Amino acid sequence: MVYSIQEACKIGGFGRTKAYELMGSKILDARKIGSKTVITAESVHAFVSSLPVANIR
Repeated sequence: MVYSIQEACKIGGFGRTKAYELMGSKILDARKIGSKTVITAESVHAFVSSLPVANIR
């Protein structure tokens, strides 16, 4: 499954600029469908899972 950049941002809780940074550093796996850039769902979920747990007091 793949997400558009906008969908990946919404699901991952990050902005468009951060999405491009993550794609540039190969943390998010970007693919092309014609001229449209999409991001694999697996890479979005892996990124979110790799984030540290928040310590809420």
